[in-house]
Amino acid sequence: KAMYASRGFSGTLTLGILDGLNVQEILPKTIQYFEETYPQIELQILRLSFLPLIEGLYNRSLDGAISLDVTFWRQKDLELYNWKPYHPAFAVPVSHPLASKESLDFRDFKNISLVIVDRDECAAGVQNLIKLCQDQGGFYPKLHFTTTMQDALFWVESGSKCALLNMEMQIVASPAVKMYPFVPPNETNIQLAVYRENSNITRKLLVDFLADELSGPVQPLH
Repeated sequence: KAMYASRGFSGTLTLGILDGLNVQEILPKTIQYFEETYPQIELQILRLSFLPLIEGLYNRSLDGAISLDVTFWRQKDLELYNWKPYHPAFAVPVSHPLASKESLDFRDFKNISLVIVDRDECAAGVQNLIKLCQDQGGFYPKLHFTTTMQDALFWVESGSKCALLNMEMQIVASPAVKMYPFVPPNETNIQLAVYRENSNITRKLLVDFLADELSGPVQPLH
């Protein structure tokens, strides 16, 4: 840290974070760390949907992105680091008939429209939801597509649609929504992604900081 400070690193570090994802556990620490250790570096935080996060990494307008692992599936030349597991859950408006049940599984949504961002925004997310419904419930889901994650969250919180979200989203605190966690068939993680060909030195400072500060070491995925 002393070496970096003595070199007087300056410039801008831009971090993208998925819309609606709860990052209060680490974001204030990150801001404080850079303000105190590298005051010459301007830290910018942007809330974005899936596609702008990917585009931002590749066009270097983002130096790092924090999102659900499905965001980065099948993307090339990204270094991926696990932050922590996330726990998938059905998000149901409290005004919906399903909200009266104590527990839910995929079969309960056979004839229910599920809101999700469209394939152009996150194709892997759509494919994953379809596969879960087919494998866990035995049906092809009725899907209502939106263009951004923020729009999808709005449809749920407004009482209009159900969705497959997770317990790490800010919507969990909404009194208008009831969450039903379930155990996924595979491990799911929130990840930090950086583009290998991004030459901004502050990118390494960000990865080094998160490796020290997050619960447990950050492990690169190969």
